[in-house]
Amino acid sequence: MGKIFVEGIEIDIHEKKTSEEDEHAIKEGMYVMKSVATNKFRSSIYEYATGEKVLISKVVRFSKEYYRIVLFNDLEKKAWNLLEASCEMDTKVRRLTSTMFFIWNQTQVSFCQILPSTRVQEFTTNFGKLNDIYFESDYILVSYADGRRNTIASFGLDGKLIRTHYEN
Repeated sequence: MGKIFVEGIEIDIHEKKTSEEDEHAIKEGMYVMKSVATNKFRSSIYEYATGEKVLISKVVRFSKEYYRIVLFNDLEKKAWNLLEASCEMDTKVRRLTSTMFFIWNQTQVSFCQILPSTRVQEFTTNFGKLNDIYFESDYILVSYADGRRNTIASFGLDGKLIRTHYEN
């Protein structure tokens, strides 16, 4: 299972799954068993100096598990669903500006801009394999492989693609 890192700090995650058999019966010549599965999930909370907190929960979509990354502001009583990322990979979260977050793992990079309405404007680039990321003062360089081609893309802190360089 992958890990979540916010600003370089690992989020501590504990999960306990239990299953109980509740009922057994024979109905209309068929054996019927009712079971109840319970999943208890706990994670530590990362808090920014400005008061916003990053909360992690887990959701299941089409039999695959995803971490839901949520930004919550106690003072404003607002929450933003930043992104759902696969539980299979390590995922990292970094705040670029007061309203822009950069979230990445081995197969994608996402820019998530929080809006005053609690909506999130998201821009995601998917690829085969992440090679490296370089953070500069006003842009981000992302090196990745997609098939047989290596690519270096530069993005502004607003998530807009500045330039793409291809290598063979």
